[in-house]
Amino acid sequence: MSELIEQKEFTPAICRRIMSDGIKKQDFSIVVHTIAQVPEGEFAKLAGTSSRTISRLNNDQIIPAHAAEVILSVLRAFRKAADVFGSEKKAVIWLKRPNTVLDGNTPLLLLNTRFGAEEVMDALTRIEYGVYY
Repeated sequence: MSELIEQKEFTPAICRRIMSDGIKKQDFSIVVHTIAQVPEGEFAKLAGTSSRTISRLNNDQIIPAHAAEVILSVLRAFRKAADVFGSEKKAVIWLKRPNTVLDGNTPLLLLNTRFGAEEVMDALTRIEYGVYY
């Protein structure tokens, strides 16, 4: 398994380091298949790039910067959700299920922007502390 996927904490300093190193297509693919569980082409669109761009990359090549930011947002939310709900399986379910607090959107769909990612992380923090809307 990849070092990125096994990372347990995604502080801003760790994310900056990861972004400066770049994220390989191989890691992108692992996140898409194990956490997002959607086709790569669909996730590429969500991540602000074309499926063709992603499909042309070799596993060791670096994905575009915006797609890398989205991958990090997904990983951060996934780790937080796993902590809050007690399992990775429950975290995946929560990320893919429409949420009324997020205006009926799935958390996964909101992770393509910083503002959406902020909303998702805020919702998880509220759940963690038992603060309901």
